[in-house]
Amino acid sequence: MTDTPTIDENAAVEARARAFLEANEINDDASEALDEMVTDMANHNASEEANSMFEYDVSDDLHDAADAAASDINNGGHEAQIAYLIGEGCSEDYIRQTIFDSAESAPAGP
Repeated sequence: MTDTPTIDENAAVEARARAFLEANEINDDASEALDEMVTDMANHNASEEANSMFEYDVSDDLHDAADAAASDINNGGHEAQIAYLIGEGCSEDYIRQTIFDSAESAPAGP
């Protein structure tokens, strides 16, 4: 997401994440898929940023930062993960399909 979300937008994303978790029980397999989905999204964003800069020597640094950010998000729990993915433009249906049906987890974007 390129724009900084407002407090109201953050609250709406957090509410959507809580509603998702109330409607969907996250088992171990779904939890692992969710970890991977967050990591994939963070690295997708790092690749997009590196490509837009046309400076490939920063790519490794951006991916290292993306991995660290994804780790922090994943350590924040399922609500943080779902909120991050929604904030990055993933629909709840896409998240549900990916983590429960082993769909391809390539980021769809906004």
